[in-house]
Amino acid sequence: MFAFAVQAEQGSVGEITFGSLRSVSESSSSKLDRNSEIVQSVANAYRSALGEEPKEVYVDYTIDAGYMNMNGIPTIMLGAVDMRFAHGDTEFTNLNDTYDVARIYANWAITNAR
Repeated sequence: MFAFAVQAEQGSVGEITFGSLRSVSESSSSKLDRNSEIVQSVANAYRSALGEEPKEVYVDYTIDAGYMNMNGIPTIMLGAVDMRFAHGDTEFTNLNDTYDVARIYANWAITNAR
């Protein structure tokens, strides 16, 4: 699946040499500035991969990104899971959404490879 996403993105970012954007945090003290490098770079990858504007949301539940941000490590959450069904016996993901997120990841990695 990831290889197909990389191939799909190759045309939009050039030669490769190496699936809803959700910027979330646990509390306002750990919320990232929407102009931060990580938010902007992932938002750009989202736009390039999917051809639409990302949706930024704030959540009030505990997630790993909040802890990372509070400790000075800029972190966002980006995935294809519906949090209503996460971490339980009925957890699932839509394969089309997973493919879209893979395209975003591939675009971000190719564009930001150093």
